[in-house]
Amino acid sequence: MGGGFLVIPALVLFLGLPMTVAVGTSLVIVALNSAAGFAAYMGEAAIDFSTAGAFTIAAVAGSAAAGRLASRLAPDRLRRGFAYLVSAVAAFIVAQVLLNPSADLELTRLNVRSRPQPKTRSQPGVTMV
Repeated sequence: MGGGFLVIPALVLFLGLPMTVAVGTSLVIVALNSAAGFAAYMGEAAIDFSTAGAFTIAAVAGSAAAGRLASRLAPDRLRRGFAYLVSAVAAFIVAQVLLNPSADLELTRLNVRSRPQPKTRSQPGVTMV
């Protein structure tokens, strides 16, 4: 898990953005990061379109339901609920690292191995450093 779940609290607490603006800004950040990642790996990775489609449908439905629910909740209650969610995720991550530290190391190894290696060209008489 990346640090993306911290974007909204950072935008609200450090930049003073209203919650609705912070959520919208976070969504734009996620969309741009996703597009950049897709463009970087386009053609290098196989895509399971049925799985991608199922997740897309679930995400759109969940977003629509959450939008309706959020409009009915008081902003303070929504903010408090989000704080509980972030705290629970942080506690889960800490527990996971403390209870199984080798899993984090293994994920790091897998992540490093899965990244494409840069292509280098060597020229006669030139030593690459």
